[in-house]
Amino acid sequence: MLSESHLRIATVGPGSEINLMPMTFGWANGLVYIFARGQKVANLRRKPTTTILIDTVGSWRELQGVMIRARRKYWKPQPYTTKNARRNRCWLL
Repeated sequence: MLSESHLRIATVGPGSEINLMPMTFGWANGLVYIFARGQKVANLRRKPTTTILIDTVGSWRELQGVMIRARRKYWKPQPYTTKNARRNRCWLL
């Protein structure tokens, strides 16, 4: 699992609908970091709980995964170095 770079993250959107999206992520010191913007950020600000699914890519017989229930903690990296980084935010889960 530590070599995986994609996850699926579920948040609660407006009107209590589930918003499930694939995203890239990184591990550091046992924590999950994602870079997000738009609806995902709005959802995590409104309700900081989320469910994450990380699974290995392979045949169905070899499929392994882990589900993590988490609370977000906002972390804003400094300094920004590119125009794109100014729009993105890093979420620590």
